[in-house]
Amino acid sequence: MRASLQFSAWLVAALSFTASAQVPARDPRIGAWIEKPGPGSSGIETRYDDLGDGRVAVHLTGLVVNARCDGTTYPFVRPNGQPAGPTYACRITGPNTVEYTYAQPGRIPWTTSAGIDTVSEDGNTLTHVGVRRDATGAFIENLSQTFERVKPAAQ
Repeated sequence: MRASLQFSAWLVAALSFTASAQVPARDPRIGAWIEKPGPGSSGIETRYDDLGDGRVAVHLTGLVVNARCDGTTYPFVRPNGQPAGPTYACRITGPNTVEYTYAQPGRIPWTTSAGIDTVSEDGNTLTHVGVRRDATGAFIENLSQTFERVKPAAQ
């Protein structure tokens, strides 16, 4: 009887772990964001759409990438579906953090940007901190941007 209870407890724990391992983490950036005004700010607007099953659509400067935040590199596409050149990879590292890599071959002065996106506890601020590098991997500049969540229009 005791062995049966131990096995039952082990089975429940194993099934719980398997179920949680199969559920992709939700991207904390889901929603629309606009860059806060400040020195060097260009007022970039970006949007992250939850596509389900751990997939996210990242909309940035007229381009979109459908990706899983699993560290795999995915191509950005134009509105007509044609590859645009830049690529994107991300990995959810915590309930409010996502590591990312953005690459655009041939871009001058920088070709890659890598860093961490952090959503504030209240969910209204997105901080984007990273490093830009040139085609040889040499440091170009530190990147720090702050975005505010775009509130939906009142119904």
